[in-house]
Amino acid sequence: MLFEPDEHQRLVQETARKYAQESLAKVAGRLDREGRFPAEQLGELAELGMMGVNIPRSTAGRRPAPSRTRWP
Repeated sequence: MLFEPDEHQRLVQETARKYAQESLAKVAGRLDREGRFPAEQLGELAELGMMGVNIPRSTAGRRPAPSRTRWP
């Protein structure tokens, strides 16, 4: 089964990729060497909407889900 993300899913993917390439890549090696968790980046990820669980309004949630599972 071929999965094609919808527009919202592509936006989430592009946002995560851009953030990882532009921000996390700069500090990842140092954090790995030091055995540190990237706590400083959590606030930035939250601002991008990448933290927490988003439940669709259709199921009594507040926001659309960042990704949806499609079942045949």
